[in-house]
Amino acid sequence: MFKSQWLGISKPDNNTHFEYVSSFEADDFNRVTIRISAKDYYKLYINGEFIGQGPAPSFKEDYAFNEYDITKYVKIGKNSIKAEVYYQGLINRVWTSGDGICGIIADIYADGKLIAGTDESWLYRVDKSFTGGEISGYDTSFSENRDFTKKAESFKNAEPCKCPLAFSDKAYPSVQSYPVSIKPEIKDGVLCYDFKQEYVCNISVRAVSEADGAVLTLRAGEEEENGRVRYNLRCGCSYEETVILKKGENSFTQFEYKALRYLEICVPEGVKTECEILVRHYPYSGGALKSEDKKLAAVLSLCERTVKYGVQENYIDCPTREKGQYLGDAFITGFAHYYLTKDSTVLRRALVNFARTAELYGDMLSVAPCSYRQKIADYTLLYPLAVLRLYRLTHDRALLESTFSSCEFIVSSFDKIKAEYWQLIDWPENLRDGYEFDEKKPHAVFDAYCVCAASAYEKICESLGKSCRKKSEALRSEFNKNYFKNGVYTDNKESRHASVHANALALAFDICEDKNKGAVADYLIKRGMECSPFMAYFYLSALCKASRYNEALGFIKDEGKHGWLNMIKEGATTCYEVWGKDEKWNTSLFHPWSVAPIVIIAEYFADLLI
Repeated sequence: MFKSQWLGISKPDNNTHFEYVSSFEADDFNRVTIRISAKDYYKLYINGEFIGQGPAPSFKEDYAFNEYDITKYVKIGKNSIKAEVYYQGLINRVWTSGDGICGIIADIYADGKLIAGTDESWLYRVDKSFTGGEISGYDTSFSENRDFTKKAESFKNAEPCKCPLAFSDKAYPSVQSYPVSIKPEIKDGVLCYDFKQEYVCNISVRAVSEADGAVLTLRAGEEEENGRVRYNLRCGCSYEETVILKKGENSFTQFEYKALRYLEICVPEGVKTECEILVRHYPYSGGALKSEDKKLAAVLSLCERTVKYGVQENYIDCPTREKGQYLGDAFITGFAHYYLTKDSTVLRRALVNFARTAELYGDMLSVAPCSYRQKIADYTLLYPLAVLRLYRLTHDRALLESTFSSCEFIVSSFDKIKAEYWQLIDWPENLRDGYEFDEKKPHAVFDAYCVCAASAYEKICESLGKSCRKKSEALRSEFNKNYFKNGVYTDNKESRHASVHANALALAFDICEDKNKGAVADYLIKRGMECSPFMAYFYLSALCKASRYNEALGFIKDEGKHGWLNMIKEGATTCYEVWGKDEKWNTSLFHPWSVAPIVIIAEYFADLLI
């Protein structure tokens, strides 16, 4: 894959930023490209121009790399190259970090011929301007305090060594990045920016100081409070950082991304600043969804923005607190993203990575690829259905073959999954509609997911021409026997309580007998969406499976407290994690798992769009 050498760092400290520099000669050429990867993350510059960043979070057994056409940035003769490389070192849901592997590798080609690459001629140093900071979210990121008055460390020779990574077969797309700028409002001497909607971005600042030691304070957030930015976010992140300036020009772009709408910069006397944000997201080619129905159009616009700006190198549950790719979230976001763009690259890679967790750890993890190991029963049991659906949309037989053993593992491990995995039901707990269950005993939600997994697995076997022991019909029959009582599904055998969740999944997963669909749908309509925006997909799908299309569409446009219009009423420009800001103690105000309307409209109401 790579012809050049891996330049590694031995025993890197957590939260360390490195600079790698070199130069290369280019003669006459038509096209110049670079292939590059790093651990944990890089930002690449050619002749001072920003080229791109990456790679996507990856397991070291199938590590991602990027390729760029750099022709327009290269000149005949000598060219400079710089890469900022970051090692975070935390065990979290973001990267496969915390393993001590840090470094960079790159090949440069002119018209297909290797002309340069990482080797012993490269130099590197630690960027000492980063002075450390608090950890935010679920050990997700460090704040970026800087001190530009500190003396720079001298460059030293890089150390080529054996590459510890096995790279993917082909390059993975890099995120797009582009500037957005507005004129700030001045409040009490503070520069206040309202970008009018929430973005995922990096903050970029140019400051000119009359003296050493002047201090900029940056505060960012998703909302305002009493006319000022709320920088201690509801979701548990703190977006306040300080930058100590040297005399003269100080230009910097924050390395890690944030989700923000509002930004404040406290500027001391003797300092002049300019600021913009660099919006970033996976390359987006989707067309805008439109409807003549104003309420539906508003909901679709909210959801589409959430998908566009919320998909990074992978499907993140939120760009603030976790930044992790959860399997359940990817089920909703992934198909919404596919329906909008017809690009299956991210979803396919996500499904392959989740399959890899079963191979690496003997368990299907629920957030991957990363160094944090979390197991959620509901998400794992959705996996075969996700694989089957993507196959039916793309006819990608290789996907079925590469994930088959993991689907087989899931269907043969129901007892293990029930005993060892967290049974989510829904999140947060106050949106479980009073669901009654004991994890050790049979209950409707877990068993519904088992029926779903078994049924999807059998269809996968059929598509591959493989024989298998079929058990979905027996599981379906047992489910109806155990939980269907007096026209509704109860939460468990002994319970009289009939939750939205038990009934929605019974319909959505085609468990309910045809003769009972009307009664179950009536009950769901009567109860309303007493669930999270994630479970709302299954709720709406259940109504559509029972041919209650008007009612499903009505709930998408509902103006009550459990609806997307309520988010908009509260000022949302991207979907919330829950229906309202105060419905969860640490609510994320940017949560792509809430984009069910896109999937439902694509699957059942495409004729409504214009």
